Amino acid sequence: MNGSPKKLAFDWTTGLCSLACSAAFFYWAHAVNPRIGLSEAVFFLLMPMGCCCLGYAALRWVRYPIRSAHPFPIAFLSGTVIALLLLFVLHVLPISLRVADVIVLLLGFVAYALAPKIERVQPAQSPAWVALCAVVLILGAGTLWTQELRPYSTQQGERIVVEPWADIFYHAQFVSQLHDDISIARLGNPDMSGKPIAFYHYASYMLPASIEVWSNHLTAMDCVACSWIPFAFVLIGFGAFVLASEWWGDVAGIAAMAAVLLLPDAPVYAIPLNWYSFYWLVAISAGLAYGIAGAALALVLITEAVQSDRIWLLACGFVLLASTVLLKAHVTIVAMPLAVAWVLMFKRGWTVRRRWISAVILGVCALLALLALERLQLGPSILPIKHRPGAFYYLSGLTHRIAPGAWHNIFASHLHGKSPLHLAIVLFVGVVAPLGGWLVLWFVLLLTNSRGRWFGRRDWIPVLALLIYVGCLVFLPANERGTLDELWHRPFVWLYFIVAAWCLGRLADVIQKRTNASAARASVIAVILAAILLVVPWMKGKSVQHAWTMDAGMFDIPLDKGFVDCADFIREHSPETDIAQAQVSTIFPFLSAYSERRSYLGLSTVYWQRFSHFSALWNESLRRNQIVEQLPKAASEQELQKIAKETGIRWYIARPDEVLAWSSQRLENPIFTSHGYRLFDLAEKSKRMGEDHRPS
Repeated sequence: MNGSPKKLAFDWTTGLCSLACSAAFFYWAHAVNPRIGLSEAVFFLLMPMGCCCLGYAALRWVRYPIRSAHPFPIAFLSGTVIALLLLFVLHVLPISLRVADVIVLLLGFVAYALAPKIERVQPAQSPAWVALCAVVLILGAGTLWTQELRPYSTQQGERIVVEPWADIFYHAQFVSQLHDDISIARLGNPDMSGKPIAFYHYASYMLPASIEVWSNHLTAMDCVACSWIPFAFVLIGFGAFVLASEWWGDVAGIAAMAAVLLLPDAPVYAIPLNWYSFYWLVAISAGLAYGIAGAALALVLITEAVQSDRIWLLACGFVLLASTVLLKAHVTIVAMPLAVAWVLMFKRGWTVRRRWISAVILGVCALLALLALERLQLGPSILPIKHRPGAFYYLSGLTHRIAPGAWHNIFASHLHGKSPLHLAIVLFVGVVAPLGGWLVLWFVLLLTNSRGRWFGRRDWIPVLALLIYVGCLVFLPANERGTLDELWHRPFVWLYFIVAAWCLGRLADVIQKRTNASAARASVIAVILAAILLVVPWMKGKSVQHAWTMDAGMFDIPLDKGFVDCADFIREHSPETDIAQAQVSTIFPFLSAYSERRSYLGLSTVYWQRFSHFSALWNESLRRNQIVEQLPKAASEQELQKIAKETGIRWYIARPDEVLAWSSQRLENPIFTSHGYRLFDLAEKSKRMGEDHRPS
């Protein structure tokens, strides 16, 4: 591959990298559900190669000069991001997901065949096997960080205990919506059938949805556990490797990958605040990793475009960065200002006046866009001019999240101070200190670079990332459409990723240059050290989703087996447009996650009050809750059918102790029973189906 103008041949490195990815997917799925068939195996075999071809073709079409020794990492990362975005757009059209998968796969192969040839800008310094080692290390780390997902649930007596963080139910709920042939836009809100679904970052769910649609055995819950979360860690590793290898070389790429996958984060050795644990956040909110992957790739394109002064490549980078809002909006909120600020600072040929005028114009456009989104109530509420900024509100909450000790005392003693010094200390402890050792290394590298007079343009990226994150924390308000602190908390993952990848990647580059070590020798040392560091995810990955213990009710959630069996029956014996219902007493969508069907009211009124108090859904949840409570009290078949017709509810799950005032004929003919739970089909054909499916 060194200096060759030929296209990416299916050489041994490409083949082995692709097979390694396929083997990892197969292992994850088999460990969750051993009933893996031929269709799943074919999907796992074709997916990596299809993504590689799609990404490599896209890079050739935009004339991006790949600098890594082998193009597989950046090609696979590019293809994965593009494929997820394409699948989401095709599904919204709508197109059957099976058809969309085939279209994207064929598009990748055709685009690869038609892609233009480009010359290497310079011969690769590292051997091609470094890419293979990087891929194997990334896959190994992703596997080790997600050990507790295999299995993700266990049966204990008559209970099914779901061990991961409770957000897995929300993720499975949306995966089940996306894997259906009907567009998610047409299906609507899974927790309030008939209402439109809010715009959100759903594109990352296309991977597990695609796996489920090609599987005869894997459920949405299975696919989240066996693909969505493990692959998130893999994408984090690919993103760091590509970012550093394209900037400084493959040795730096190995180091950056190790920084975000193989080294402990700050809560392990510094401030005892697991709320800021990088690995925990990726594990419970894996969509963050998908957003980081897209943003990191866009940053690579943008920095190259500015360096080579290519407007077309710059436009492609910003289009990709804007598209990451479909993968994870919280990353876009901090990544887009970073890229814009960096371009405004370093775009070639611009005068100072032009830079300031451009900054003002872009700022006004951004404000108008935020005003429009606020008026349409799309996305999080991020207008600081409308709501009180929440810096002190958020930071005061951290007092209860820091474990007792010296850090807790420092934070609490300065929290209510009025002087700038108190604010600086609070911001340091609550925002900067969670970066841990990266903060120290960062300052050392910055001082070294500035003294050596080779402080480069890319060295400003972590500086800008920190300033933007602190600015978001100080000026952005509490979110009114979602979790209150998500605009302050979730973007920290992007900051950690940028600082960690930059620090170790830059350090590796400095050491290699100052020691004059050959690329092959440096690569061997980097790979060996990274392999040794796999011990970190091997130890910490056994309980990463349980790292935050102050909300114990958010993991190891027990569900009655009878309830799960009834939900499974609905999933296996009903059309995707059916509506299932049970009495609602939780903020988690247990029924939708397991039945993979919408609910008339899937979440308790407490949820709607907490997360949608300022929208019409709050009042609607109160109205629907009254109807759901009235449903078991229907004294006649006519009244029951009237409620079923008005609400669209077909399936109703009754608890063992639930008293139903229905007719004796209806009560004597549940469609399915398990451990005291009774499942009723409220459609007119329920009696006939009961004769067909009622267990003996």
